[in-house]
Amino acid sequence: MTEVQLSPPKAQDEVEKRTVFAHIPLLALAGVFLLIGVLWRNVDVFILGLSETWLNILPCKLFPLLIILGFFFYFRRSEVSSVLGLEIHEPRKHVIMGVFVGITLFFMGNVAASIIYWAFIDPSAGLSVTIIQAHLLWYSALFFLINAVYEEVLFRGILQNGLREYISVNRAIFFSAAIFGIYHIIWPIYFAGTGTLNSSHLFVYIVFSGILGGIFGIYYEKFSNRQTLLGPIIAHWIINFMNENIKIASAEVIAGPDVLLVNPAQMVIALMLVMTAYSSMIYIFSKHRASDLDGWLQRRRAQLIGRA
Repeated sequence: MTEVQLSPPKAQDEVEKRTVFAHIPLLALAGVFLLIGVLWRNVDVFILGLSETWLNILPCKLFPLLIILGFFFYFRRSEVSSVLGLEIHEPRKHVIMGVFVGITLFFMGNVAASIIYWAFIDPSAGLSVTIIQAHLLWYSALFFLINAVYEEVLFRGILQNGLREYISVNRAIFFSAAIFGIYHIIWPIYFAGTGTLNSSHLFVYIVFSGILGGIFGIYYEKFSNRQTLLGPIIAHWIINFMNENIKIASAEVIAGPDVLLVNPAQMVIALMLVMTAYSSMIYIFSKHRASDLDGWLQRRRAQLIGRA
């Protein structure tokens, strides 16, 4: 008589559960994870007031990220690299490009505007270099690294990949970037509550963030061929960290981005520089691929050897 071995009921339930979660559309998952992140951040900012402490709003970044990673590693491990963009593919190229993008956008958006205004328009304004809370730089670096991984995985990884299952690639990049910009509306709301809101807050936190999200989306989709989010993560991390902690300004030092309305002339300069940098990045990442760097480096090396 042949014995039929049946799987334990608990094991069968586990398999069925994994199968169900493995087939949930990415866009639905993006909506769930985004809702968790938004609600948690509102609690951290408006109820617990963590943004006013040294801890900052770390819980609403770290724990939603751990939820995402736990979900994908347990239920959809094959998509950790293809959807979350966490594969370390050609790391040297993407580290170099991420550092270049981060430093360039920080310089154009903050440093250059203050220097140009001081040097050519109003030398009497003075120019100061300030490091905010130098004793907490290590923590700030850790916080913004976690923030960069979380936001890139959520918006460029899950949301953008989820959108492209229903609409064109370019529209997926656009809508993901737009949602990323709207996601930052919490800070204008926060400033409105403190009575310090001005029009530049809306522009900087929503419009600039949205365009930056578009740049990272194009980088991921086209420049890296959807192989890795390493470059956008590094650039995102550098921009946030330097914006928050390193201030080169001709006016009062403020937390966060310096391209707020210090004065109309400086704001116009900052806008021109930022839009030039943004449009250049969009063009580069739309027209070129990470693999093109090899040929470019070889040509540059040959030119340098020839000159020597």
